[in-house]
Amino acid sequence: QTLSLKAALPAVAANAIEELNFRKASEDRVFDDVACRLLAMALAKNRSVTSVDLSGNDITNAGVEFLADMLED
Repeated sequence: QTLSLKAALPAVAANAIEELNFRKASEDRVFDDVACRLLAMALAKNRSVTSVDLSGNDITNAGVEFLADMLED
């Protein structure tokens, strides 16, 4: 099931979720660079998420960099 970022953040913060599916479900639900930044901030302290699906979204190099920087820390 595809989640919204708003719905997933509490579970990410609580380390209560292992897989995140943000696959693009429709034109109305786009995961962009701003969402990547928010996700990276939430994942920075998370120890339970092992998989994130962002396929089909409008993410540029800037969004990818937010996530890559989070992984390096």
